[in-house]
Amino acid sequence: GFQQGFYQWNTSSHPVTADASEGHVAESASCIKCHTGEGFVDVQVKGNTPTVIDHPNSVTCSTCHDPHDSNNAHQLRVAGTFTFDSGHVAANPGLGGLCMRCHNSRVADAETTALTSSRGAHHGPESDMLMGINGNSFGMSFSNNSAHINAVENTCVTCHMAEPSQSGSGVTNPPAVGAHTFSLRDEMGTPETTDDELNVANACTGCHSSVTTDYDRRARGDYDGDGVREGIQTEVRGLFDILRPGILAFPGTTINTETQVISIDSTGFASLTPNQKRALYNYNFVLKDGSFGVHNTSYAVQLLQRSYLGVYGRIISEDYPDMALRGPLVETRVEADWTSYQ
Repeated sequence: GFQQGFYQWNTSSHPVTADASEGHVAESASCIKCHTGEGFVDVQVKGNTPTVIDHPNSVTCSTCHDPHDSNNAHQLRVAGTFTFDSGHVAANPGLGGLCMRCHNSRVADAETTALTSSRGAHHGPESDMLMGINGNSFGMSFSNNSAHINAVENTCVTCHMAEPSQSGSGVTNPPAVGAHTFSLRDEMGTPETTDDELNVANACTGCHSSVTTDYDRRARGDYDGDGVREGIQTEVRGLFDILRPGILAFPGTTINTETQVISIDSTGFASLTPNQKRALYNYNFVLKDGSFGVHNTSYAVQLLQRSYLGVYGRIISEDYPDMALRGPLVETRVEADWTSYQ
């Protein structure tokens, strides 16, 4: 009921997004469309031009649900087709189309952003990752489709809002996973994983019968070249581990030790080659998605494997000949003028 939903929502990040103490979102017209309830309704639903809101509220129930309109399921204010700033269209995301309005990179052109913006893609590019768009291709074609965008009805909602096992009538304090928490993992206030509360059975097992205890589904191959075929998330973390030292050797870089996002100052960014900028962009793009390959394994792995060229100056298979590659990597090198693409 409402009490349970409110409790779940209160454990999510939505209640605090408009807090002025968290930053300048309340004073920025470009931020209010996602970080305030009023801004979302005014811009994302009504299509108005963003304006500064003097006393904004956070994202609450009435941000997503219209109590006076039942045209959409669950009285959602908006759902369905979504067009990204890049012009790509999510044609049938179902109820997850609401989530896509905010959880996207806000990138109009990945190449231009990679080469001109030290910040790179906006945080939260989950929808881009799901679609397999707006990463930097290093001039190569992509095998970028994820079954999650094509086969999962209602996309984001189906997995992230799956009801936790301990829910229903009489449960007022369910675990902080699933439903209106939108989370797939509750760390229970500790950094260790041994006591984490997961929602695997309800979010994943319906399609992935082998995924019963964790989200780290076994990968198709050894993507990080360590000689062991591990889980998808472990393989992707291995690729991050390969790229990170080289990127941190770029001048002007610093790393957020909690999120592992790498920032760079303007002087350092200006000194990078185009391929180094592309690699930095991809590293943070995949990292900010937060799923470590779950949303779109093929796309995440390709972005990271190709970025090795920008970090170390050679394609990754030269140093990891036994690594399982995703997408056209070695083959395309013959067709592309790699010496000029630097």
